[in-house]
Amino acid sequence: MTIKLYYAKFSPPVRAVLFNLKMLNIHHELINVDVSKKENKSEEYLKINPLGTVPTMIDNNFVIIDSHAINKYLVNKYAKDDKLYPKDINAQSVVDQRLFFDNGVLFTALKNVMVKIVIEKTLTAVTSDIIRSFENTYGFLEKFLNSTSYIAGNHITIADLSVITTLTTLDILVPVRIEKFPFVIAYIDRCKKTFPSYSEINEEGLNMIRQLLASFQFQLSAL
Repeated sequence: MTIKLYYAKFSPPVRAVLFNLKMLNIHHELINVDVSKKENKSEEYLKINPLGTVPTMIDNNFVIIDSHAINKYLVNKYAKDDKLYPKDINAQSVVDQRLFFDNGVLFTALKNVMVKIVIEKTLTAVTSDIIRSFENTYGFLEKFLNSTSYIAGNHITIADLSVITTLTTLDILVPVRIEKFPFVIAYIDRCKKTFPSYSEINEEGLNMIRQLLASFQFQLSAL
């Protein structure tokens, strides 16, 4: 049975799953969810995913609704080796930590700002508080990356799939400055060169975010 992925490419978590499907060469069906038309809040969609979030994946009638859980599932079930999600408990714990960091820190920072822009419509420009918050987050990444090529070691793991998609979206709002965060900049460049179909998957999603912000006449950081 073909895996079904309910998606909206502007979403960083969706792009993380798309990267994983590409890396694992898994046949799948994409079902677009038009969030602007509130298709994610339709009765039909909420029966599948009560949270109304994207992505949602269905594999042989088994439903998973969180990108981090989806990517762990895909590797555990379909990968030919454990490079993307190691079985060694120490290495796995580092990957898990970075996944939790993405969920609890990186993506939360992004979500809090996007809700104010798109849903609440109370924010029209990047503020000094947002700059400080984002740069504090970039500082954590700088420390994580000062001795490794990727976020959880020296090769790509599923943690990178989540971190790079969230990080490059944050970078639209508050650019990562090379003079302050050289390891983070090097990491972004490295991922651009090593991730398969980077432009097709990530850049297209980032352009959608840019268009969304422009439609709200949101003023980006002048950094």
